[in-house]
Amino acid sequence: MLRRPFDFPDGKEGQIRARLDFQNDRLAKIENLDNQRSFGFFRLDPRLITMLQSPNGEQRLFVPRSGFPDLLVDTLIATEDRPLLRA
Repeated sequence: MLRRPFDFPDGKEGQIRARLDFQNDRLAKIENLDNQRSFGFFRLDPRLITMLQSPNGEQRLFVPRSGFPDLLVDTLIATEDRPLLRA
């Protein structure tokens, strides 16, 4: 199997060539074909199941925090937290 590279929320993972070994209709082992070692943890890039839609039908995609400039995030936090800061 070839797992394509993907940007997971906690970091990027590169392409991986792996072999899936089944025994009695169950997944017994996932082996890295580049170094012949078994994976203790293996994840696949997620498939898009649906998209967020606004009430007027706009399609929206999730953008991770790292996709926004710090100034924008700081401005939104300052604006949203203003009532809390007055207390």
